[in-house]
Amino acid sequence: MNCKDKEGCRKKHLQWLKNQKKYIPIGQKELDNFLSHLETNPECLVYDRHFEKNRSFKRSITRKDVTEILKNGWVIERKIKHGMVSLLIMGYTKNGKNYRPIHVVCDVVKKDLWVVTTTYDSRSMWWKWDDTFQQRICFCK
Repeated sequence: MNCKDKEGCRKKHLQWLKNQKKYIPIGQKELDNFLSHLETNPECLVYDRHFEKNRSFKRSITRKDVTEILKNGWVIERKIKHGMVSLLIMGYTKNGKNYRPIHVVCDVVKKDLWVVTTTYDSRSMWWKWDDTFQQRICFCK
């Protein structure tokens, strides 16, 4: 697959950059604060049932991988969807000698309750991201 509206996505990317410049630092603070809760209360991180039944197995991404990405990764996108903060966190997992770029999407229900809604290898949607998988460049559905 490739971008179907390069000019439209270029314009959306510029707006995305402007918004994320403001919102990523807020999201990073939210992640840093959440990690202090996670250390003392692992139950504050829950997993969407789709993650448990399908995504984790099919994509070979474990709960341990998610926890490591949250601890060592960084926020690359923060947005509000359906009135709730959603964060996209980037990190890497090691697979043998290679590292995989992984995106973890979390909904912030409360400051001490997050839901992992999905995870994926960023390379599976390579056309949507820049070469570092940190900036969204395609907004096609």
